[in-house]
Parts: sequence; C-alpha cells; structure tokens
Amino acid sequence: MGDPKVDIDLSSLGQRGEHATFMEVNSVERLPRAVRNELGDGIVDPGKAFQITDVGSPNEPSQRLVVAGVAEKYCLVHYEQGGIVHLWMVALFKLSNDKAKRVWVSKMEPGRNLNLLELKAVIESGKLR
Repeated sequence: MGDPKVDIDLSSLGQRGEHATFMEVNSVERLPRAVRNELGDGIVDPGKAFQITDVGSPNEPSQRLVVAGVAEKYCLVHYEQGGIVHLWMVALFKLSNDKAKRVWVSKMEPGRNLNLLELKAVIESGKLR
C-alpha cells in the first residue's frame, strides 16, 4: 500500500483559505529536518517506548509520533506528549527555506491515535482550538 495523499482545508488552523495536499508519514525520520529540529530529540516513532508520565528515566523521549502529513509548504504532526499529564497534540508547521515555524498547536481528545484521513475529519470539523 502506498502512502496516502490527503487534501486538508487549513482554515480552522488559522490558515484562512489555505488547502494543502499532505503525504502521510509514519516515521520521525521522514519528517522534514527543520520540523525534527523544532520538535527536538525527544520524539520517537509510533509504537516505540517513551516517557508517558513524569516518573521514569529522564533519558527516555517525552513525545511519540502518531502520524504526520508533509506538504509543499506545511507539515502537520499528531503526537503524544508525556509528562505529568499524558496529552495527544496536533501541530501545524509552515515550511520555508529549510526552516519550520510552528503556526498552530492544539490538544486533542485523550486516546485519539488517528491516521491522516481521520485527522483531516477532526481538523475540518472545527473542533480543535
């Protein structure tokens, strides 16, 4: 099965009138280098161990990728964030000249590990703030 491409309306993410076609990404290594730099070393691939709570090894990464989408000008990242509270997050990065700027971020409903098509539906529903 090839990587699915998904067109997403980014208006509800503060990018009024913008649409982008995203290629689904399921590994940290396939994220643009600039996005990886913004996320830091503390993110691992889906299914890998990470520090879900604030108890444990400080050497374990604190974030785990769920799914991402990469487009020409944007990168959308859905990830879990460990710590005192285990969170599911979505962040939108704008890509330009080998740089990534986080332009939008939101918490999601707990326990929501979505694929890119499911993430599109949540984003376009306007339920994320």
